[in-house]
Formats: sequence, C-alpha cells, structure tokens
Amino acid sequence: MPQMVSLEEARWALGKVWFIGAALIAGLLIFQSLANVYEGRTQAVWGWALPNIMPTLSLMIGVFAAAALQEHVESESIGVRRPFLRVGRGLSAFHLLAVAGTIMAEPFLGTVAGSDANPMALFDMSNIWLAVLQGMVAAVIGALFFSKTSKNDPAAVSGNGQSPPNG
Repeated sequence: MPQMVSLEEARWALGKVWFIGAALIAGLLIFQSLANVYEGRTQAVWGWALPNIMPTLSLMIGVFAAAALQEHVESESIGVRRPFLRVGRGLSAFHLLAVAGTIMAEPFLGTVAGSDANPMALFDMSNIWLAVLQGMVAAVIGALFFSKTSKNDPAAVSGNGQSPPNG
C-alpha cells in the first residue's frame, strides 16, 4: 500500500506551493508595474494574471479558515496517497511557473515581434496552455480540498469506492 499523508498535511503542502508561487508572481508584477514595463497595459496584465491564481488561492484560504475555527479537524484523520500529493504539487508548480514565465517573457518577446504586434498577444495565446493546466490543477485541488472520506471508512481503505456489504 502506498505511503499515506494526512489530508491536512497534503492541503498545507499544496498551500505552500500556491502561497509562495503567488507571492513571487505578485512581487514580479508589482516590480514590473512600478518600472512601467507594460506602459499603458499594466491594468490589462494584472487583469490577465489574477484569474490564473486568485480562484485557487481563495478556495484554499476559505478551507484553511474554516478548519482554523474548529476544535477537531476532520482532515487530520483522512489519508492521501503520497504519489497523488506529488502530482498535485508538480502540476501546481508547473502552472505557476507557466504564469510567471509568460509574465517574464512578454517584455522581451514583445520587442522581438516588433511594434506592429498586439502587445497582449502573448498573454492571449498563453490562455490556451494555461487553461489546460488550470483544469488539471483544479481537479487535484478539488479532490483534496473537498474530500470527506475518512481513513476509518472501509470503502476508502479498500479503495474500490463502494460501500461494504451489510451483514
């Protein structure tokens, strides 16, 4: 049987990836905004970046806040397979790196493309691959942040997802 970690530990491991990644992206955007890298497009760039990170962060903060107000946290008694947590961390990190990479590349690729190019073209194009990544990340985050199956549930332990027979 694969090694298990508590759901609470898995949630916080993903939370660390997202909070650190989002802080770095925000810092990059703040620096570039203050340096006037995007000239008159600063608001559009922020408008592109925030939907790529805020929904997931908001979900996580809501779940963490709800658990912080409970004396007994149910997620401590629920297990997550370590390989699934690795997939979640890897997809999350890759998604955040793709967002940051797009932000860092745009000023350079915009000058290479020439003045006739649409200044937001790279951001618009990046939505193609970011949507795919965000969908996969959302599936993992959804499984880990909405799970209610306990380790003590025989169906969860057997892994077949079916209730045990009565009697």
